[in-house]
Amino acid sequence: MEGKRGAQLERMKVVRIFNPLHVLSVGSAITDTDIDALSIFRFSAHPKIKPALKTMKDELPKYLSKVNEIKPLAQRKDSKGKDTFDLHMWWKGNYGEFPAWGYVLRAVLTNSPNSIPPERVFSILNDTFGDDQKTGGADYKEFSLMKQYNARGRK
Repeated sequence: MEGKRGAQLERMKVVRIFNPLHVLSVGSAITDTDIDALSIFRFSAHPKIKPALKTMKDELPKYLSKVNEIKPLAQRKDSKGKDTFDLHMWWKGNYGEFPAWGYVLRAVLTNSPNSIPPERVFSILNDTFGDDQKTGGADYKEFSLMKQYNARGRK
């Protein structure tokens, strides 16, 4: 993939280091180079983020140690065969162990690459439904918005 979509894909690949299950699946083969790859984001030059990226390298052994403590999939499954690993709870419980990782993760999660699609949806919503239609069913509004959004630009 090249161009805009290629850059988006590259950013998605770079942030996989924050998913402990991904790190576990690649055999904890995360290195300083993977952390340096976060420079693809503009926020990496921010005066508070830049030092945190350096600290992440110091905290990397602790992070990998905690990742290696995760039980294998066979031991994490419940009676229905569903994986019981909770990514949110894992980060919540381990945030204090490697705060720089948590700090940069917050920057990654709050990064909004583009706000145009949501703005377009709200514009369609405002153009389509007036004050007298506010009590319309959510499913009807959702269907109408999806139909109009998908039809724009296709002529």
